[in-house]
Amino acid sequence: MPEARSFFPAAFFSRFQSADAAILGDKRDGFSMSLIKGAAHRCRWGFPQVVLCGALQRMKPFPTSFWLVCPFLIRSIATLESGGGVAGLKEESRNMDAEWRKYHLSHALLRLSMIKPAQRAFLRNRRKALYRAICARGVGGARYSEDPVAVKCLHLQMASFIALRRHPMSEWLCGKVVERECNGAFCRAVN
Repeated sequence: MPEARSFFPAAFFSRFQSADAAILGDKRDGFSMSLIKGAAHRCRWGFPQVVLCGALQRMKPFPTSFWLVCPFLIRSIATLESGGGVAGLKEESRNMDAEWRKYHLSHALLRLSMIKPAQRAFLRNRRKALYRAICARGVGGARYSEDPVAVKCLHLQMASFIALRRHPMSEWLCGKVVERECNGAFCRAVN
């Protein structure tokens, strides 16, 4: 794996404000607020839709860089998933292993770039298994060396697409989730 560099600009995400935490409500799904590095994308109302997560949680790899937090999108994606959305995405992306590998690799590099160089060197030299685990996993912890490449969780796929504005299956995602912003009622009800 190539050495990680900070190839994402500092303006890649906005600071996560204390008022933004309200959008998470009590559904923090097993991760601490300290894991959130910022809002990777905000809706037109100014609420975070996707947060950027740190690479490590309690010295264990956190499985993904982007977490969907928009209540409107979470509900939309849950409906899509319950209707067989993951299977549909897998079916539509058959024979796209090269694109998926590249996409997962970019996520592994992103996570590595978020670890400070000294800590990265420590992990590489002293915690080799942990370092290899970070290097080997893409979106949702999927191993990009597997054949076929795993496709997991539509929430994580949509979060990655919204944050990076690219995805191997962007057309499919856009076709299935046409409305990506609410009329403001969802977030205003939370706040």
